[in-house]
Amino acid sequence: MIMKKLVCGSLLAIGSVVLLGGCGEKNGLHSYIRGQLDAQANHNNRAIAELNAAIAKNPKLELAFQKLGDLYMKKGDYHQAVASYQNAADLNPWSFHNFYFLGITRQQLGQIVRSIDAYQHALEIRPKSAKTAVNLAVAYAQDNKPFLGLIYGKRAIAEGSNSFSTWVNIGAIYAQASASDPGYRRHAINYYKQSLELQPHQSAIYLNLAGVYISEKRFSTALHVLATGAKLAASPAIDERTGYCEYRLGNLQAATAAYNSALKKYPNYTPAINGLGVVDMAGYLKDNSQTDLKTRALNLWLKSLSIDPQQPPIEKLLQHFGH
Repeated sequence: MIMKKLVCGSLLAIGSVVLLGGCGEKNGLHSYIRGQLDAQANHNNRAIAELNAAIAKNPKLELAFQKLGDLYMKKGDYHQAVASYQNAADLNPWSFHNFYFLGITRQQLGQIVRSIDAYQHALEIRPKSAKTAVNLAVAYAQDNKPFLGLIYGKRAIAEGSNSFSTWVNIGAIYAQASASDPGYRRHAINYYKQSLELQPHQSAIYLNLAGVYISEKRFSTALHVLATGAKLAASPAIDERTGYCEYRLGNLQAATAAYNSALKKYPNYTPAINGLGVVDMAGYLKDNSQTDLKTRALNLWLKSLSIDPQQPPIEKLLQHFGH
């Protein structure tokens, strides 16, 4: 009996396929190994079935839960992945893999507070993990705690993370923090610029960078940044922000052209519809005889609300201007 226990224990430790006394079948090892082989061959559904069979035979087989989590995450089934990683973490609370991917999958499901807890556990196990620090920084930002996010973002940089995603995420967190402290805008600008040095063809980052310049009322600079982004990939969002900058600079005709360009790409894009309404109302306020401009502005805002009723600022504009 003692020898049989020792053999089973050694089989589990070294992962060898040795058919001695049937212990591999009893403890689920053979099903686990078949599941691993199926996964390596990209037979993922068969692998999942084998791993579940292994767990049915041995509910304490942590590696089977861990591999199940990996396969479910690959399929985008985050609910099943979370359950699998949580079981694996409960069985082995010293596994970085279990807690790191539990954090990722909970974050994907919007379970932000619980993802933070998982990442914190992962960092306790592997304190120098830059990728965990970056993900934790983003999670804190999603939880509306950007200043905590910055602590972990800086930690990732200190641990040697120099990736595009690190720089752009920290830039976004600085931009979020600048709502409370405008002094953080310059840091956001610097981090966005650094990310563009690493990947200069990311049009979305030009949009983010322009947003920071707009917050600083540097509309001409923002226009230059938006024009660069538009050359890489035109989008209704870039057109709409261009329209806003032109409007703030007093270029109503250029603003109208930019908003219409956005609506050609996406006819129900409410920010551009609202912008057109603002431009028309500005024209009416400049010349009260042009009542058609006022009527058109009110109709545009009504159309916008019919698309997205949850727009309190637009409701206030309609009330203020007499509709």
